[in-house]
Amino acid sequence: TITWQAGDDQPKTVTIPYLNDTAAEPIEYFLLALSNVQGDAVLDRQTQFDPGRSFGLALAFDYSDTDLELDTDSDGIVNVADRDDDNDGVRDVVDAFPLDASEQLDSDRDGVGDNADALPLNPNETLDTDGDGIGNNADTDDDGDGVNDENDAFPLDALETFKFAYTFDASQLGTQGHVLMGFVTGNLLPDGDTIVIQDFLSASLAANPYLFTEDAGIRAFDPLDTPTMSLSGTKIDFWVCPQGFTLTTNGAGDCSFGDEGGFLFSDDFEFNRENLVGPLGWARAGIPEIEQLSDGSNRYRDEDIPINIANWSAAKAAAGDFVAADFDADGILDVKELALGLDPLDATDALLDPDDDGFNNVEEANSNSDPFDPDSVPSAGTLEFTTGNTGVEEGTSSAEIKVHRVLGAAGTVSVDFSVFGTGRAIENEDFSTTSGTLTWGPGDVSIKSFNVPIVSDNEIEAFELVRLKLSNPNGGAKLGMRDAILSIFDDDFAPDGQPLNGGFLLDYSQRVSEAAGTVEIEVMRLGGSEGQVSVDVLVAPTNSSIDRHAALDSDFSQPLVSTLVWQDGDRAKKSIHVPIIDDAEAEQTELFFVSLENPTGGSVVYEESPSDVNIVDDDSSNAAGIVGLAHRSFRFDEAEEQVDVTLVRNRGSEGEVSVDLNVLAGSAVEGEDYATF
Repeated sequence: TITWQAGDDQPKTVTIPYLNDTAAEPIEYFLLALSNVQGDAVLDRQTQFDPGRSFGLALAFDYSDTDLELDTDSDGIVNVADRDDDNDGVRDVVDAFPLDASEQLDSDRDGVGDNADALPLNPNETLDTDGDGIGNNADTDDDGDGVNDENDAFPLDALETFKFAYTFDASQLGTQGHVLMGFVTGNLLPDGDTIVIQDFLSASLAANPYLFTEDAGIRAFDPLDTPTMSLSGTKIDFWVCPQGFTLTTNGAGDCSFGDEGGFLFSDDFEFNRENLVGPLGWARAGIPEIEQLSDGSNRYRDEDIPINIANWSAAKAAAGDFVAADFDADGILDVKELALGLDPLDATDALLDPDDDGFNNVEEANSNSDPFDPDSVPSAGTLEFTTGNTGVEEGTSSAEIKVHRVLGAAGTVSVDFSVFGTGRAIENEDFSTTSGTLTWGPGDVSIKSFNVPIVSDNEIEAFELVRLKLSNPNGGAKLGMRDAILSIFDDDFAPDGQPLNGGFLLDYSQRVSEAAGTVEIEVMRLGGSEGQVSVDVLVAPTNSSIDRHAALDSDFSQPLVSTLVWQDGDRAKKSIHVPIIDDAEAEQTELFFVSLENPTGGSVVYEESPSDVNIVDDDSSNAAGIVGLAHRSFRFDEAEEQVDVTLVRNRGSEGEVSVDLNVLAGSAVEGEDYATF
């Protein structure tokens, strides 16, 4: 039983002994079950089938013994004795890829098998993205979009993503200050300004998101023209019905903007209406969520005639902009500014304090408190590692460790960090110790980081684990996930005859605030860097019965970019950004899975078990707190002979509370793998 006294909201750690043996074993796990909450606390991550319980996992990795018994094709013959390790019918001595059953030949000896090589007889080329017969290395326009690679931010993708915003003057109808904003994919023409629109990814009017369906209709005002916009605003011509065309206007599709939602912009529309005559331009938008007119017709419109180009802005979208846009860079996401009635194009309003409670708008907005209510007081927040398990290759000079601030942004806060070995990783032989302090200013919820220096050697060795710790929070902040693991992956072992194209591995068990707008998923390339390789990063709702499921398009969205590409010699980490959807609903921590699929260029996925991302709700509150596991999954090395399980109490500390922790057998067996607990 884990107990917190009244006023205590700091994490608690429980150590569970584990038994180390010499047998080569796969990953073993046991379940961590929380139940029987006492006091007025609420249990986090309650399962949907059993609301009185919450579960996590402890995963034991047998790094010390497994490699000694490697049997790639699971035929009962270990690789050191097997003449055909991948069981593809080609003996290892003549197989260019003895551990990859999908490849046997490498005719041009470029490290990429003939099956995956677009130009298998050209040692200087492996990819031909646009299929023009010219390999990407020699092709000055890899994606065939008319923009030279040196000027193309997305040289392997002819489509780029752009963000736009327009503030209505409401010169004809509607409400002054309403903002239409969104994201499109399109092709930037050689003039560097005009965008040929291919698709609308999302849009919102006055912070109300449009519902886009697969039937969404997009056209120019003149149906013979092509939908376009420009970065400068000199050309804007698009007509959008997010749920599809249901009417006909001007010889082409239309819809009811009020009942179904839609918007149109045409910079050269010619009017013949009362005193509006000539090519004035037209901006109009409507959405059902905005109140009906007094006659109940629900035909509300925001409308400007002419378009005010000074109110238009557009730019290329950067990674993470989708959902997490902050046009004025004031530290408050645009969607939150609009919801609070602030101006997403004016950075100065972030420092105002309209309720005179001593906390400015950015502190309140990023704490999910009301900046117009002096009784709604923001909290200082929780400081914790963004992920419980991260990794680095031994040949890398240092590992970046990330820490974030969630559930509050009031005042200046800080936390100390430190690192230490586990017995497998030895200070000054495998890594250099470091310590210090990370600090956040008022309203700052950005991710901070520190670096752990890595010491390289020439020894063939198993993974080495470094423990990371946060302590001594100041400024009213509390600690959340205060312990994490850094895995150092050896770079000295390469099976004889295997091409050094590398393999991929994810960071494991991440946490993100619901209000963050996006979560970064990092992928490592390990074991080699020869040739161009790629891998797909897939995100999906969990199908696990022990988890509280995050829903696609309600809690998170598909990323704009899901394929990561490494060039020859490139070993740097790559990342995608998954949009996180904020809502006003009080809910428990929810989870979705991330997995790696479809490796190319002779690369592999080293670990097939998916990672998990935990979305921490920022709307829930309870005077006595919300208690639960700091991680969904706790990873450890069997050789450590123990696993430390951290529990947290968030959002309140009134009164004494407690919760029971029980260990339930999975593939790990009580008495054989872990001690009776």
